[in-house]
Parts: sequence; C-alpha cells; structure tokens
Amino acid sequence: MLRAIESGLRRACSDAPTTARFGAVSFPQRFGSALNTHLHLHVCIADGVFSEVGGVLRFHEAQPSEQDFQVIQRVIRRRVLRAAVRHGALTADAAENLSHWAHGGGFSLHAAVLIDAADRPALIPPPRRHRHHYCGVFAPHSPLRDAVTAWAGK
Repeated sequence: MLRAIESGLRRACSDAPTTARFGAVSFPQRFGSALNTHLHLHVCIADGVFSEVGGVLRFHEAQPSEQDFQVIQRVIRRRVLRAAVRHGALTADAAENLSHWAHGGGFSLHAAVLIDAADRPALIPPPRRHRHHYCGVFAPHSPLRDAVTAWAGK
C-alpha cells in the first residue's frame, strides 16, 4: 500500500528524482466505533517527497490531482484483494465482486486533511522512541501483561 502511495506522490512531483522517498506514520486500527472487527489504517503522509543530492536534503511538494488519488486507490484495492485471496481471507469470486464496486470496493483514500506546518515536527519521533504508549495492563511492566496478552490470543 505505502509503495503505491509513494510512487503516486513521486509522479505528482514534477521535479523529483526517481530516487526520492516519502515519509509516513501509520496507525493500524482493528475495530470500528461499535468495537466491531474493522481492520483499517490511518496514515499521515508528507505532502511530497524528499531527495538528497550532494549531501543537500530537498523537499519536493506534490501537486496530485483527483485522478492521481483515484489511480492510487485502485492500485491499493487491487493489491489488497490479491493478498486476501492469496492468504485465503477471500475467495477469488468475492475479490472479483469487490473490485467492481462503484464506491471503491470498501477502500477509501481521504486526502483533504492537512497538518499545519508548525505541527509537523511532532510526527517525527526521536530515535529509538515510540510515539505510542501502552497503558494499564498493556504497559510493559504490568504484572498482568503476560496473562492479558496470552488471553487475547485465545
């Protein structure tokens, strides 16, 4: 998925070299608002790509069109459906059916929310430091952590 987004961003940056890379922070979510099973990703993505030439870092701002977003969404949908069939999560017929749904087949790509430039440094964690924290019984030193995580696997 992220490779498709990176390629799309690179194409939307007319002056970016083919070696330019994007930056992203992904947050997998395994449930919906009703605590139902609903696996999906939230991803914060830089609105361009970075390159380095002669030791100088440069940011290339992307100017993607609506069509660019639709192409990326179709590529992601196709790859995810192929993987689901390969791993036995979907039949080939179900994947074929989903691939033709008019509203994206359960896949959406929402790019209307921007993070203010002043807030962007907060997305880059310091080295060897996670931005998410486990609390309560999920905390690393909780005496119940082993029991709770073992129970979750049943």
